[in-house]
Amino acid sequence: GTRAKFAFMDFTVNLDNGLRMRDEAGELGPTSHGEGTATVTGTLRCLYRGANPIARFLDDDAVSLAAIAQDLAGNAYVVEVPSVKLTKLPRNAGGTNSDIINEIAWSARKHPTEGVSLRIVRFP
Repeated sequence: GTRAKFAFMDFTVNLDNGLRMRDEAGELGPTSHGEGTATVTGTLRCLYRGANPIARFLDDDAVSLAAIAQDLAGNAYVVEVPSVKLTKLPRNAGGTNSDIINEIAWSARKHPTEGVSLRIVRFP
């Protein structure tokens, strides 16, 4: 497939590990925790740059997201979501002399061959 590129303005990642507390009568605080399904969601606010996210949204295409950041010590971090479903994509018309900016909501899918929903890699 082709790689669509967006000029990111904001990129958020939300991880809900699905844990729940189990309380019992007569006990102070939870006595155990239940495990649930982890979900990874987020948003990205971007400028259009030769990409067509609306077509990918309507076609239910799987896309991937990656962002690179660097800390003050010079370490690089890659945050990658290898399989993403675009869940909300408003159509913004933009105005005269203005850019088209969309805030796209997304939800991670478990990648079919890699078996992960989120990957964070640090490079010194």
